[in-house]
Amino acid sequence: MSQQRTLTLKAETKQRGFPLSGRVRGFTVSVDEPQLLGGTDRAPNPLEYLLLSQAGCLSIVIGMLAEKRKVRLEEVSVEASSNFELEGFLAGESVGLREIRLKVGLRSDEDLGTLRSLVEEAERVCPVRNTLSAKLHIEVERLQ
Repeated sequence: MSQQRTLTLKAETKQRGFPLSGRVRGFTVSVDEPQLLGGTDRAPNPLEYLLLSQAGCLSIVIGMLAEKRKVRLEEVSVEASSNFELEGFLAGESVGLREIRLKVGLRSDEDLGTLRSLVEEAERVCPVRNTLSAKLHIEVERLQ
Protein backbone atom coordinates (compact mmCIF):
# COMPACT_ATOMS: atom_id res chain seq x y z
CA MET A 1 0.00 0.00 0.00
CA SER A 2 1.47 3.37 -1.00
CA GLN A 3 1.57 6.27 1.40
CA GLN A 4 -0.25 9.35 0.14
CA ARG A 5 1.58 12.65 0.55
CA THR A 6 0.04 16.09 0.39
CA LEU A 7 1.73 19.40 -0.31
CA THR A 8 -0.04 22.27 1.46
CA LEU A 9 0.06 25.52 -0.52
CA LYS A 10 -0.54 29.02 0.82
CA ALA A 11 -0.29 32.53 -0.58
CA GLU A 12 -1.18 35.86 1.01
CA THR A 13 -1.33 39.49 -0.07
CA LYS A 14 -1.43 42.84 1.67
CA GLN A 15 -2.39 46.02 -0.09
CA ARG A 16 -1.96 49.68 0.61
CA GLY A 17 -2.28 50.92 -2.93
CA PHE A 18 -0.33 49.57 -5.90
CA PRO A 19 1.72 47.54 -6.35
CA LEU A 20 0.62 45.17 -3.63
CA SER A 21 2.90 42.69 -1.92
CA GLY A 22 2.38 38.94 -2.00
CA ARG A 23 4.16 36.13 -0.15
CA VAL A 24 4.50 32.50 -1.14
CA ARG A 25 6.85 30.10 0.75
CA GLY A 26 9.07 32.97 1.90
CA PHE A 27 9.22 34.59 -1.55
CA THR A 28 7.92 38.12 -1.91
CA VAL A 29 6.30 39.04 -5.22
CA SER A 30 4.59 42.16 -6.46
CA VAL A 31 1.14 42.25 -8.00
CA ASP A 32 -0.13 45.31 -9.84
CA GLU A 33 -2.55 46.39 -12.53
CA PRO A 34 -2.08 48.45 -15.68
CA GLN A 35 -2.72 52.18 -15.26
CA LEU A 36 -5.95 51.69 -17.22
CA LEU A 37 -7.26 49.70 -14.23
CA GLY A 38 -5.94 52.05 -11.53
CA GLY A 39 -2.55 50.42 -10.99
CA THR A 40 0.99 51.66 -11.47
CA ASP A 41 1.96 49.02 -14.09
CA ARG A 42 5.08 47.99 -12.13
CA ALA A 43 4.31 44.26 -11.87
CA PRO A 44 2.14 41.59 -13.53
CA ASN A 45 -1.55 41.50 -12.69
CA PRO A 46 -3.27 38.40 -11.23
CA LEU A 47 -4.46 37.10 -14.62
CA GLU A 48 -0.95 37.44 -16.03
CA TYR A 49 0.35 35.40 -13.10
CA LEU A 50 -2.35 32.83 -13.89
CA LEU A 51 -1.07 32.59 -17.48
CA LEU A 52 2.50 32.35 -16.21
CA SER A 53 1.44 29.60 -13.80
CA GLN A 54 -0.07 27.61 -16.66
CA ALA A 55 2.94 28.11 -18.93
CA GLY A 56 5.41 27.36 -16.15
CA CYS A 57 3.59 24.25 -14.97
CA LEU A 58 3.33 22.74 -18.44
CA SER A 59 7.00 23.51 -19.11
CA ILE A 60 8.08 21.88 -15.83
CA VAL A 61 5.92 18.79 -16.42
CA ILE A 62 7.30 18.39 -19.97
CA GLY A 63 10.83 18.53 -18.56
CA MET A 64 10.08 16.04 -15.78
CA LEU A 65 8.45 13.58 -18.17
CA ALA A 66 11.28 13.96 -20.67
CA GLU A 67 13.79 13.10 -17.97
CA LYS A 68 11.71 10.10 -16.86
CA ARG A 69 11.40 8.84 -20.47
CA LYS A 70 15.05 9.62 -21.28
CA VAL A 71 13.96 12.07 -24.01
CA ARG A 72 16.69 14.61 -24.72
CA LEU A 73 15.43 18.20 -24.78
CA GLU A 74 17.65 21.20 -25.41
CA GLU A 75 14.92 23.73 -24.69
CA VAL A 76 11.26 23.88 -23.70
CA SER A 77 9.20 27.01 -24.27
CA VAL A 78 5.53 27.52 -23.49
CA GLU A 79 3.61 30.68 -24.33
CA ALA A 80 0.20 31.20 -22.72
CA SER A 81 -2.18 33.85 -24.01
CA SER A 82 -5.79 34.90 -23.57
CA ASN A 83 -8.16 37.83 -23.96
CA PHE A 84 -9.89 39.62 -21.11
CA GLU A 85 -13.09 41.55 -21.79
CA LEU A 86 -12.60 44.86 -19.99
CA GLU A 87 -16.03 46.38 -20.66
CA GLY A 88 -17.94 43.85 -18.56
CA PHE A 89 -15.39 43.99 -15.76
CA LEU A 90 -15.42 47.80 -15.64
CA ALA A 91 -19.24 47.67 -15.57
CA GLY A 92 -19.09 45.49 -12.45
CA GLU A 93 -20.03 42.22 -14.15
CA SER A 94 -18.58 38.88 -13.15
CA VAL A 95 -16.11 38.05 -15.90
CA GLY A 96 -13.14 35.78 -16.33
CA LEU A 97 -10.99 34.25 -19.02
CA ARG A 98 -12.93 32.07 -21.43
CA GLU A 99 -9.90 30.27 -22.84
CA ILE A 100 -6.16 29.98 -22.55
CA ARG A 101 -4.14 29.33 -25.70
CA LEU A 102 -0.86 27.47 -25.23
CA LYS A 103 1.96 27.33 -27.76
CA VAL A 104 4.62 24.72 -26.96
CA GLY A 105 8.06 24.78 -28.53
CA LEU A 106 10.62 22.03 -28.07
CA ARG A 107 14.18 22.01 -29.34
CA SER A 108 15.37 18.42 -29.61
CA ASP A 109 16.88 15.84 -31.93
CA GLU A 110 14.09 13.40 -31.00
CA ASP A 111 11.50 12.38 -33.61
CA LEU A 112 8.25 14.34 -33.88
CA GLY A 113 6.09 11.42 -32.69
CA THR A 114 8.08 11.11 -29.46
CA LEU A 115 7.82 14.85 -28.81
CA ARG A 116 4.08 14.95 -29.55
CA SER A 117 3.50 12.04 -27.19
CA LEU A 118 5.52 13.79 -24.49
CA VAL A 119 3.46 16.99 -24.78
CA GLU A 120 0.16 15.08 -24.80
CA GLU A 121 1.07 13.28 -21.58
CA ALA A 122 2.22 16.56 -20.01
CA GLU A 123 -1.10 18.18 -20.90
CA ARG A 124 -2.94 15.28 -19.25
CA VAL A 125 -1.03 15.43 -15.94
CA CYS A 126 -0.29 19.19 -15.61
CA PRO A 127 -1.77 20.21 -12.20
CA VAL A 128 -2.46 23.82 -13.20
CA ARG A 129 -4.23 22.79 -16.41
CA ASN A 130 -6.26 20.20 -14.50
CA THR A 131 -7.18 22.75 -11.83
CA LEU A 132 -8.23 25.38 -14.37
CA SER A 133 -10.32 22.94 -16.40
CA ALA A 134 -12.13 21.51 -13.34
CA LYS A 135 -14.99 23.01 -11.38
CA LEU A 136 -12.99 24.19 -8.39
CA HIS A 137 -14.68 24.97 -5.08
CA ILE A 138 -13.38 28.27 -3.69
CA GLU A 139 -14.28 29.06 -0.11
CA VAL A 140 -14.05 32.65 1.13
CA GLU A 141 -14.04 33.30 4.87
CA ARG A 142 -16.03 36.51 5.08
CA LEU A 143 -15.57 39.33 7.57
CA GLN A 144 -17.75 39.10 10.65
